[in-house]
Amino acid sequence: MLVETILATKGSEVATADSAETISQAVTRVEGNGIGALVIIDKAGMPVGILSERDIARCDPPRRAPARHTQGLAHDPRPSDL
Repeated sequence: MLVETILATKGSEVATADSAETISQAVTRVEGNGIGALVIIDKAGMPVGILSERDIARCDPPRRAPARHTQGLAHDPRPSDL
C-alpha cells in the first residue's frame, strides 16, 4: 500500500497547533479532531515539529481518563459472571 492510498481515503487536511499552546489545549484539539498527532507551527506558520499521542502520554503529569467508579453498584460485573 502507498501513502497516497491512505491520504485519498482520509483527506489531506492537516491539523496544526501553535507551539505556545498548552498540552491541555493540544489534547483537546487531538480529541476534537479524532486524530493521533498535530503539526506544531511557529508564529510565522512554519512547521517546527510533530506532537503525537505518545508524546502526550509521556508528558509529566500525564493526562489520563478518570478511573471507573464501581462502588455502590448493585451488581459487580466480574469475569465469572460472563
